[in-house]
Amino acid sequence: MSLIHNMALLVALAVGLQFIHQLISRKTYLLQVLSGILFGMTGILLMMTPLHFAPGVIYDGRSIVLSLAGMFGGFVPGVIGAAICVIYRLYLGGAGAAVGVAVIVEATTLGILYHNLRQRDRKWNRPERLLLFGLIVHVIMMLLQLLIPGDTGWEAFEHVGPPVVVVFPIVFVLAAHILLEGERRRTFTRELSESEEQYRTFFEKNHAAMLLVAPEDGSIVDANPAAVRFYGWSREELKSKKVTEIDNLSPEEYRTRVEEGLSENNRPFFVKHQLADGTIRDVEVSAGPVPLSGQQFVFCIVHDVSDRRKAEEALQIEHQRLNFLINASRVGTWEWNVQTGKVLLNERWAQMAGYSLAELEPITIETWHNLAHPEDLSRSEAILESCLRGESDHYECEARMRHKEGHWVWILDRGRVMEFDHEGNPLWMFGTLTDITHLKEFEASLRESEERFRTLFVKSPVSVVIHDAETGEILDANPAAIQAYRLNSLEELKVHDFWCEPPYSFEDALAKIRQTSEKGSHNFEWFSKRADGEELWERVYLTPIQLNGKTRILAKAIDITERKRAEEDLKTRQKYLQTVLDTTADGFWILDTQGSFIEVNDSFCRMTGFSRDELIGHRITDLNVDESLEDTTKRIEHIISEGSDTFRARHRRKDGSTFPVEVSATYLSQNGGQFICFGRDLTEREEGEREVQEANERLRESIRAANVGLWDWDLATNRVYFSREWKQQIGYKPEEIDNDYKEWERRVHPDDLPLALERIGKAVTDPEAEFTQEFRLRHKNGSYRWIFAQGSVYRDEKGKPVRFLGSHIDITNRKKQAEHLVLLGEMLDEAPAAITVHDMEGHFLYANRHCVSLHGFESEDEFLATNLHDLDVPESREIKDKHYAEVSEKGIVQFEASHYRKDGSIIPIEVLCKLIEWEGQPAVLSIATDITERQYAAQQIEESHARLRISEERFRMLLNNVSMVSVQGYSS
Repeated sequence: MSLIHNMALLVALAVGLQFIHQLISRKTYLLQVLSGILFGMTGILLMMTPLHFAPGVIYDGRSIVLSLAGMFGGFVPGVIGAAICVIYRLYLGGAGAAVGVAVIVEATTLGILYHNLRQRDRKWNRPERLLLFGLIVHVIMMLLQLLIPGDTGWEAFEHVGPPVVVVFPIVFVLAAHILLEGERRRTFTRELSESEEQYRTFFEKNHAAMLLVAPEDGSIVDANPAAVRFYGWSREELKSKKVTEIDNLSPEEYRTRVEEGLSENNRPFFVKHQLADGTIRDVEVSAGPVPLSGQQFVFCIVHDVSDRRKAEEALQIEHQRLNFLINASRVGTWEWNVQTGKVLLNERWAQMAGYSLAELEPITIETWHNLAHPEDLSRSEAILESCLRGESDHYECEARMRHKEGHWVWILDRGRVMEFDHEGNPLWMFGTLTDITHLKEFEASLRESEERFRTLFVKSPVSVVIHDAETGEILDANPAAIQAYRLNSLEELKVHDFWCEPPYSFEDALAKIRQTSEKGSHNFEWFSKRADGEELWERVYLTPIQLNGKTRILAKAIDITERKRAEEDLKTRQKYLQTVLDTTADGFWILDTQGSFIEVNDSFCRMTGFSRDELIGHRITDLNVDESLEDTTKRIEHIISEGSDTFRARHRRKDGSTFPVEVSATYLSQNGGQFICFGRDLTEREEGEREVQEANERLRESIRAANVGLWDWDLATNRVYFSREWKQQIGYKPEEIDNDYKEWERRVHPDDLPLALERIGKAVTDPEAEFTQEFRLRHKNGSYRWIFAQGSVYRDEKGKPVRFLGSHIDITNRKKQAEHLVLLGEMLDEAPAAITVHDMEGHFLYANRHCVSLHGFESEDEFLATNLHDLDVPESREIKDKHYAEVSEKGIVQFEASHYRKDGSIIPIEVLCKLIEWEGQPAVLSIATDITERQYAAQQIEESHARLRISEERFRMLLNNVSMVSVQGYSS
């Protein structure tokens, strides 16, 4: 019965401890004190029903209770429980009181030591170790009984020892098991509470959208604030929905995802979710099981990956673009297996040294060693070794490489270790090689340019001043800066007080200088005064520079005084803006956010037929014909969100008629929000658009009438649509030629086909190339027709060529005309007359070979560089001016004149002039003939006539003399 009574007390002890722990949830000093009191009181109760072995010698379960107190409570509860039991045992007294106290101390001490072992390792809670501990406690307890005076101690050890050593350890294990279960239950409850609290904090505070979903029907049990922000529904609205209402999964797919979410091997999956505003977003969902309040739920973390998906697509494009850039930038690339020495190079790498890859085979790291300049090799290897040891994250070196032709080229070699083996050793290294020979040459020229910097600084027409970055002190300035302030020297500029009131004080200037030193270049407008007191406005550009290893501020200033004055004038002009708005042909009006008119101009009043007073206060919906109030409200919201919009509408006039109008509206947030609107009456434009449509119809008919052949080539299928006119150009009926690319290719003249295919290929591969080509195409009758072809390549959104569209124009007759023109030109050059064309100012536009030769020039270009007035003899100019005036009136005139040759001699010419049009401008065609011989013959005839007249005169005189002699009776 005592054993049963003691076990009942131990069970009560476990219940009491559980109650105390529920009452005081956290481990505090009060909890330890109460636990110690409970253990002590339990020990007293056990000592109140002991086994009396002899007067003053009792046996009870206090050793079990106190060892449990130390074991489960630790130092404080153990000491308190032991103290209570010690007081009570001393109160009972007797011969065994001292040994009883020793047992209390021994059991408590061992329990506290065991408590420390349990804290380090939970394996001390195993039954076999508890049994061992209980045995040790009670073996020591029985050994202490030998300290009882007289034979009582030995008799107690002999008679009570065996049952105590056998039973008490077992009872201790059973009691410890009960307390361990309570302890485990409390630990589980506490950890569960902490886990749920951590989950709630994690759920509520997380920036990722999270949903808690019932696996049975997909109902959303809870949603965190991030999910509310993402989806646009309130928390209650989300909790009233099912997952299947916002995603695009079929019921079968949803069940599969739920099963994966409840399993341990779940993986994130991608799906589309609909938001409250109707937009569809790509999301990544990570789902997993979570037990809450005894139920199993699916915990979903939703990440918006729409932008990431777009970024991935952009990355693919960027990767393709990178390959294009590598090829286009002509950069050499290399890949080096550090472990094996294998090297992979592109063709450009070898071309930099004047080789092909085949000439350098086999390619290893020694290939580089053989080509590198000996003076650069050791330095490049040291930098490379530093990179391979991990001392630098990249390799970069400028070195010389021997060209195949024997000279050295400078290259910039860059690389980085991109792959390591399992031991962390570098495995693969990748890099580029750039030809920087031109940069090295540029550096040499740069050194020369630095020598010219001072010259540019001094001669610059723009004010340039160099300041100290900390103090703002003027260190140097060019003459333009000194002159800008009307000063005579740099020393005067350094001490000149040209600062004004804030924000143009010295302190303000120093703040801007320091801002430039910290954040980089910027510019601003600055006001100051010249030495003569005149106002000076400048646009100042501040730039940090390094001079002699120190940061300085370079200030360039442009005089904008005149511009500022112009801005003042602009402000005056703005006063006339209202007048302009009132007189403009476009309507102008201002609306508030409710769509009511605030202001209108006269043009809008004339456009609508309403007066200003009739419109002010009314709403735009009173004029809109095609829009409902709801549509107008949506448009207003759109303009507010976007800032502006241009759209077409139809307005009602006062007389009831309607008219189309194009409206440009801009939203301004000032004054409570206003819409600034301009409107243009589109009545005439719509009529014009109808005319354009009719013109397009006529154009299509014109193309058909002009026999322009059209073709549309599907590059994917190689099928080509040939129009009726295309086939008719080469003598075929529509049904006689199939819509196949080969129909065109096999009819192109063999001499023209290679060039045509080359240009077609370039147009397909190069987006910037245009396709135009003249070639011969075989006619049905076997002859060849000259064709002028032009086309454009249509590409999809990825830039891939999809279709090739173009036209054929038969230019056979034009070709024949061109041949005739060439023949005519040759005839003109061979003509015996001097033929020229000049404009109305006398500038020669054309001259044939005979004209060039006649005037003594060596080439046509040399002759065309002269002017007609340079060739005119002064006596001929008045004659020519008169006759050219006649050309303008009559169109053609003929006259004689004289020209200078190149050597200064004079040529008499007879000129026939005709007014013509040359390249769209009026010009004069002149045909000149050298009349030197004709004038000489005419001169000879004139001289003969003169001699004949003299002879006749003499003969007449002679006859007169003969008659006189006869009359006077003389003989001759």
